[in-house]
Amino acid sequence: MASLNLISRFPDKFKGAIVINPAFAGPKIEWKKKFPEWEFFREQQIDIFKQTDALKAVLFAHSNDAFEDPQTLSFFKSFNNLEFIDYSELKPTSCNWADIDKKMSLEKGHSIPQSSCFTNFIKENKYFIKYLESLF
Repeated sequence: MASLNLISRFPDKFKGAIVINPAFAGPKIEWKKKFPEWEFFREQQIDIFKQTDALKAVLFAHSNDAFEDPQTLSFFKSFNNLEFIDYSELKPTSCNWADIDKKMSLEKGHSIPQSSCFTNFIKENKYFIKYLESLF
């Protein structure tokens, strides 16, 4: 989330960003219970984003992410030059951790990018290559 904030404020300083599961402040259920006032700061950050109409980025979001999900990040879909990719089709329970042959548990939505499923998803769709080619 911080990289998107910087790009929105200083677009001439950055070519772009690849953003995987951006998060505001930890699992949203936890901070909404313990620190409900943080919602104000999150909204303030969203207002900073909205001061521009374009963000040079590709953003990946998953519905099983406990931090942010495609719905809570949907405001990003209105930005020009931002490609929003909902990869919720990848299920944690069908993915193996990248470095071990062990299945992920259901609550590991935020960790899917550490899996062989995500690596193959990126590779098959050439998301990183296409994005980087568009920048340079």
